[in-house]
Amino acid sequence: MVPTLTPKMKGKGNKLANFRTKNTGTWFYFDPDKPDSGGVCLRLLPGDERTRIEKATTVVTKSIVAGEIVEKKKTNDKLESEMIFGYCIVGWAGVSIDGVERECTIANKVLAMRSLDFARFVNQSIKTLADTNEAIQEVLLKNSEITLDGLETNQIVETADRSTLTTEESQSAASVE
Repeated sequence: MVPTLTPKMKGKGNKLANFRTKNTGTWFYFDPDKPDSGGVCLRLLPGDERTRIEKATTVVTKSIVAGEIVEKKKTNDKLESEMIFGYCIVGWAGVSIDGVERECTIANKVLAMRSLDFARFVNQSIKTLADTNEAIQEVLLKNSEITLDGLETNQIVETADRSTLTTEESQSAASVE
């Protein structure tokens, strides 16, 4: 998710930020020089979605041991993985499993993640996305700050690696109205 910062001035020193919360994903291509070669559209797993998945896949049992209440958590790891893959892998193009091009379904996502090469590509791409997102968040935060003398600070977004962002996300991340 790359939020869009839209400051609204209501007077000197007062600024409101409007962040976009839609998380549609970012494309990572197997060959960045040839996007037609295929790729995977990924998105980060936000905390609220992680909590939802944990609630759906974890059973908590309570028992009394030596006069104290003890909680035991048992997680359905298979279902948890399916739900995480289902959320983080938004789509793909040009992905074949065992020589057959497959649709991007949850069952095929699970099957594809069994391939070490595919799993490595997805994991590295998600790390890149997280690092890029963090750099953009830092810049947006700096852009929204007011200096002590009342002047706005504005830093050009050059620290983030834009090579993996979609055109819409790159424009949104750099736009400050």
